[in-house]
Amino acid sequence: MRSTIIYVFLRGSTGDKFVHILDASTKEVVVSLDARRPAAGVVGGAMHAGAWHGNEHFIIVDMTGSVNDVAGGALHKYQVDVANGVSYHKASLAIGLSASDRGTTATKPIAMGGNAIGAFADLYFVTDAKGAGSIINGTSMTVVRNLPLADFGACTGGGLWIVPHPENSEVVIAQYGTVGGTQCLYQVRPSSLIAS
Repeated sequence: MRSTIIYVFLRGSTGDKFVHILDASTKEVVVSLDARRPAAGVVGGAMHAGAWHGNEHFIIVDMTGSVNDVAGGALHKYQVDVANGVSYHKASLAIGLSASDRGTTATKPIAMGGNAIGAFADLYFVTDAKGAGSIINGTSMTVVRNLPLADFGACTGGGLWIVPHPENSEVVIAQYGTVGGTQCLYQVRPSSLIAS
């Protein structure tokens, strides 16, 4: 049960291949997710962030991985069995195919987040270092909509973090920008598939 989990720890740098799940009371690793080659046709790259999908699944954001030779980053979904200390790869989703719909030249997913309360808990927004982003369904591991770069105004790159809106279960807040450059916050409504 996820109530025993303190947080997810990505080792040291953005070139990580493992995600470690820690127990809240002991502060010890109870499960490690190995994303190097979780399934045939899936090659792990650089794990950067992730999000819980329900109480038993975790989706890893891989900035540079590939799925069936489609480069440009990926998302990897694992079932996490804390009681037995094991995890099972369930699915991976290539993000590289999203570049043309977004109007970007490449993809490099950075983070993802959703709002676990409310009717749209299965929908997540994925930010991208190359600009724009995608709304994905965490249950089916499919892209629901790619949001075009034109929707992101002055912040044409540097997708960073996502947090749930504290008062609106249909909204997440996404941060974009670069060090020393333009910084932007966007409200993303997975329910209506838009960013503002």
